Amino acid sequence: MSQAIIQELRSGDDASLAKFQENMQDYITMVYEQAKRSLCVEYDVLRDYPSKMFEGNDILQEVLAYSKLDNEYRNTMTAIKNGSVKETRKVKDRQKKLIEEILPGLKPAHDEAKARLQNKRNGFSYTVRPYAILNKNRWIVERSDDLCHPSGYEKRQFRAICQLQAMLMVDHVIADPEAKETLTYNQGYRAVMVELKFTKNRVVDDGKALEIKEEWVDIIEFFHLCHRLMYEEDGDKFLDLLTSENFLFLYRIGADARLKDGANTSAALENLKILDIVGELLAEGSSQTTGGNGNKATVQSLELKDDIFWC
Repeated sequence: MSQAIIQELRSGDDASLAKFQENMQDYITMVYEQAKRSLCVEYDVLRDYPSKMFEGNDILQEVLAYSKLDNEYRNTMTAIKNGSVKETRKVKDRQKKLIEEILPGLKPAHDEAKARLQNKRNGFSYTVRPYAILNKNRWIVERSDDLCHPSGYEKRQFRAICQLQAMLMVDHVIADPEAKETLTYNQGYRAVMVELKFTKNRVVDDGKALEIKEEWVDIIEFFHLCHRLMYEEDGDKFLDLLTSENFLFLYRIGADARLKDGANTSAALENLKILDIVGELLAEGSSQTTGGNGNKATVQSLELKDDIFWC
């Protein structure tokens, strides 16, 4: 029955297919959004990581602020010595202010920040690379100045920003099936996935192939499948994704406790059944499976072949 519906859509007019596709993508998006929110709540590493990452970057900025001024002083002294800069009154006054007032005033905070950043136990140094990767792609949520200091970390606005940041990391790294190939700057995909502890690899630069932990393979494939269904623009390729295997997988993994967020994801999946073809795909898939052998439906969507908080 599902194949008859799909064939009718393939042979029909483009407008009908576009309307059907848009409607289904809206329902899939609701499933995805609820599952994403749930993951960011239930998975503590992802939930807590943005707060740690922001704090790590704030500490780094303290270190860099002192280093920038110290370099200014040293570079100007070298330039004067080499004769490339004249030792004018303005230059002398700036040099004097740097060495007698500004640098001494910043050094205690710099030394404390540097010690915190270099302390392996608190893990702040490990967040520097993921922050830089996300920031390069403009996937960092902007913060006002008052939320860039410890006094702002307890504010509700900061917690809200952490929520948004976690969801952005799901959108652009975890859920995007192309991220492994496109997020290559500074080993971007690898760095973020290792830091979020989705992998068997414990360090980014271990020289080994990236290997996703078994307990996360299906969760990641669930988000990849949602992503393909939501963003596929070609009508025929979209219809290729409508298989009983894919929808059995979607409903099976959507019931995982890490994705349910109470009953919200379940409700979104139930709403998806409003579309007749979904019920048909699930019924056909169930009738094709062999009872009692414990076999699980597998994802057979297009190109899905990779082996792959709230503060």
